[in-house]
Amino acid sequence: MHEFFRLFILFTYACQLRCSYCYVNHTPEMMARRTIEAIYRFVERLVTRGLQHLQVDFFGGEPLLCKNQTYEFCARCIDLMGMNFTAGITTNAVELDASCFTRLIDLNCRHFQITLDGPKAVHDTVRKYADGTGTHDKIIANLSDMRNHLGEFEVVIRLHVTKKSYTWMPELIDVLLPIIQGDERFVVDFHPLVNLGGANRESNDLYPTDEYLDAMNKYRKLIPGHTPYFDFANSVCYASQPNSFIFLPNGDIAKCTVSLDKGVVGHLNNDGTLKMDARVLSAWCIGSHLQKTGVKGENENEVKEALRCPRAVLAKFWNASNRVTAVTH
Repeated sequence: MHEFFRLFILFTYACQLRCSYCYVNHTPEMMARRTIEAIYRFVERLVTRGLQHLQVDFFGGEPLLCKNQTYEFCARCIDLMGMNFTAGITTNAVELDASCFTRLIDLNCRHFQITLDGPKAVHDTVRKYADGTGTHDKIIANLSDMRNHLGEFEVVIRLHVTKKSYTWMPELIDVLLPIIQGDERFVVDFHPLVNLGGANRESNDLYPTDEYLDAMNKYRKLIPGHTPYFDFANSVCYASQPNSFIFLPNGDIAKCTVSLDKGVVGHLNNDGTLKMDARVLSAWCIGSHLQKTGVKGENENEVKEALRCPRAVLAKFWNASNRVTAVTH
């Protein structure tokens, strides 16, 4: 059994924003109480089997539309595991005011990912409320309040980059520097905007994969002392690991947050047990399996590829997945 487990929980697909490139279908569905209880029972079962550390990431939709569920789940996990429970949240940050931020910190939810799409004039045309109004000022105000907090946390500010970013990136950095400079709790992640099925999927402004690394290196020089947050070439995706699941609002279990509809590998039963599709699960985890078998030589690159982004190579390894023993719970 695993001593470490990572869970992503989507209490809802709903979101108060309508970012032009978003790939999530924002249905109003909320996770039922019985499903939340089933997740907690699953965690209890992990603990009885030797779990030493649990990491929970709240995702969506917008997870802070379900603040009470988030607070309660964190509190119950702390009661069960103490400080061996940690949490993070990927949020649009419009609801992340000082009160909410402090409450989450107190519940050991200390990792935050927040996205900006440019300075105000650019951001507010892309990342806006359903009624069309912008969100830039609210997000910047909340980020400023976070800096004033004395607690320990990490805020990853994800800056979406396209081919047009060079026209406005210096302006955005000027806005951010008073917040982030000299405070190691804030990290900037220059991230290319990619085609995940949103409204901008046909845009010519998106960087091809073989070009964006040079662009990222250029933008990093705008921040004194900046070091890359994410090394994609040598990364290991959570979706490739057998000890990582995503619980969707309807109780389905997925592997990848950017492939929610195609990444379903099973379903959560009300008693906290799992009904898994062993063949599909094995396909997602084949990189981890092959790594443990000690694959060498020319196949090492394929293993790295499967670990880095199993979604991108799933079809290639599908047949091979029949040879892998699935993880069951």
